[in-house]
Amino acid sequence: MAKSAMKLTITLHTSWRVPTVTNNMEILMELIHRNDDLPLFNGANKKRVSLDVLRGKTVIFFISYLDISDEEITEITQQEILRKASLMPWYSLHYSLVLQPAVIRYIKEVWNFEKKPLLVVLNSQGKVVCSNAYHMIMIWGSAAYPFDRQRDETLWKEATWSLQFLVHGIDSDQEQWVKEGRFICLFGGEDIDWIRKFTSTMKEVVKGEGIGLEMIYVGKKHTETIIKENLTKCWDELKIRRFQTRLESIWYSKMLNGRSIANDTVLKDVMILLSSDGSGQGWKMVGHGSKDMITLNGKMSMDCLLQFKKLKVNITRENLFSTMNNVIKEVKSITSKDGVHKHCNHIVLPNTSGIDIVQEKMVCVDCNRPMEKYVMYKCCIE
Repeated sequence: MAKSAMKLTITLHTSWRVPTVTNNMEILMELIHRNDDLPLFNGANKKRVSLDVLRGKTVIFFISYLDISDEEITEITQQEILRKASLMPWYSLHYSLVLQPAVIRYIKEVWNFEKKPLLVVLNSQGKVVCSNAYHMIMIWGSAAYPFDRQRDETLWKEATWSLQFLVHGIDSDQEQWVKEGRFICLFGGEDIDWIRKFTSTMKEVVKGEGIGLEMIYVGKKHTETIIKENLTKCWDELKIRRFQTRLESIWYSKMLNGRSIANDTVLKDVMILLSSDGSGQGWKMVGHGSKDMITLNGKMSMDCLLQFKKLKVNITRENLFSTMNNVIKEVKSITSKDGVHKHCNHIVLPNTSGIDIVQEKMVCVDCNRPMEKYVMYKCCIE
């Protein structure tokens, strides 16, 4: 770390540890700007303002890249910053100013900013209470305030894990279906033959008086084919991205709280989805209302549906989930007697902005055996 960044680190850490500090202004001046009276831009009224508007308030630093290529920087950086700042109804550093090199280095080396957006929360005394509130906000929204670990744990204790919880804020139609008591099946996968077989079998099996089943494909690879063949409904890319972000944020939160698939149903379900996606396999989530939900990988989904057909189970609105759970237990019992179910699961975990929360020993969500650990670097331009 350079001397200037080291000096800034010492200054900030000293200020945070001094018990007599009663406001956040000294910290904010160190981080934002000392030599300009109006360093901030108010996106709501398009005016420059002083740091004093942040005095004694909880401040969230939103740190991100502009995603501008090197060739464009000298020509449009100021225009682009002003345009984006004007779209945001909060304060930003005025485009004519830049952070000190020591502050930039501090953000990268101490706050671990890499590529993905970072939300660092400072309380009214200027102390960091959350090194990255991005995932909390993606899960809880404004209810995450004051963004500390205790609040996150409290919200999880109060929450009910359901499809309604998972899709909240992503798909308004689906939220309405949940309220109407419809049965909803989200599914994904890259094998179009599996998708065809799964959708047709699911519709054949899950039918009966009073059962309204809505199926939605949550994937990008075969959307056109699925729509053309009228297999199911499909989410658009924005909804898929929000869903993926919600899953990754839940994974991050659970890992940060020291949970594992052995003691946490939520984490286990999320790991099934992430490992199925990472392995190119299919998956499904079936939910009803704010309580009942079943999550399975593609292989288990088809095995259970075929068992339904074999047993000629009579499904009703009242017994759907209890019957599905019984069939799942039966299929797992048959699988265990036949020996180890062959599979090759790998999970691509989301970037955690330099915070090492990945457990050294992670077990497979399918067979509970230890997984091998690899490092992957990815460049994906779509």
